[in-house]
Amino acid sequence: MDLQKILVVFTLLYAPVLLFSFEPKGPLRSKNYYVPFIPFYSFPGEGAASGEKGSLNVTLAQYYVQDIVSEFHSVSTGGYLMERFTDYEGYVLEPTLSFNPLDSLEAGITSRLHFYYGGIFDSVFEAFHELFGFPNGGRESFPQNDVYISIHTTSGIDLFLDDNLTAIGDTDLFVKWSFLNISAMDLALWGALKLPTGAMENISGSGYADLGLALLADFHFFKRFAFFLETGIVLPGQLLAGKSEYPLPVFHLMAASEFMVTENFSLLLQFKLNTSPIAEGVTVPENITYTAKLIQPMTNILFGAIWKAGPVKIQFNLEEDAFTNNGADLIANLTLSTSFDLY
Repeated sequence: MDLQKILVVFTLLYAPVLLFSFEPKGPLRSKNYYVPFIPFYSFPGEGAASGEKGSLNVTLAQYYVQDIVSEFHSVSTGGYLMERFTDYEGYVLEPTLSFNPLDSLEAGITSRLHFYYGGIFDSVFEAFHELFGFPNGGRESFPQNDVYISIHTTSGIDLFLDDNLTAIGDTDLFVKWSFLNISAMDLALWGALKLPTGAMENISGSGYADLGLALLADFHFFKRFAFFLETGIVLPGQLLAGKSEYPLPVFHLMAASEFMVTENFSLLLQFKLNTSPIAEGVTVPENITYTAKLIQPMTNILFGAIWKAGPVKIQFNLEEDAFTNNGADLIANLTLSTSFDLY
């Protein structure tokens, strides 16, 4: 059977399935766990669709983070020295509890626990990068499975860690108001207040309360495809309190597409952009070129899948700093969620 006949048979078999319309399950839930952004609030990636009145929603997100950032810089004695700024593996446990008092209103709380450690996968990542000819981030120049974070700026961000650490992170209070729900589109406003339960010295918070405001939009014009937009701004607490003109406000954009393979299973591709809170250079000995990288926006690509049956939803995705390289090398996210009808 030649290719043309195969395509005809496939179309005849699969075309009827495309006539069915399924419920969107996206977007991918994904907080920003790149080190310079961790002290500040970040939007989780939410849909605009309204919930069900009286539902209690429980979510547990788990993030594995792998990152190394190193750069060459010149020294006064001549030549160049390799300097690293982040080199660690991490795990973040992030439970969320929310409630829908009305169909159009959801309020909730998110907390998190950070684990910083050396890990065991440096050799695996080195081998993978060498196999495909990808840049190795300088891993070969430093001890394997090490913990090291050193980012010192004049923008209110001062981070240092050289040992394993477990730390309580900041707590988010949030409200979502779904103010438009029609057959092809949903719109919502998102507001969040980050409470300073973490600490800058533990790379788990800023010590200030942040404010986040966003507009969410869902589009489902097609039977098997859905599209999501999320745009917002984060105002760091130092700025709100008038303590300093830094860190800068963080502007956020998320765009996602979803293909509903079946009623229960979807594949998603997502793009995420956050401008940097850092305005001034990184201060390290001698002259450093890392400054230009840190002030660039974080531009990440996410690919993942969501399975949903009844109130139970399971999400898995991978996240990569694909464009500006101003993001964690790899983030893997497994999120479990369910809901209960209270009335």
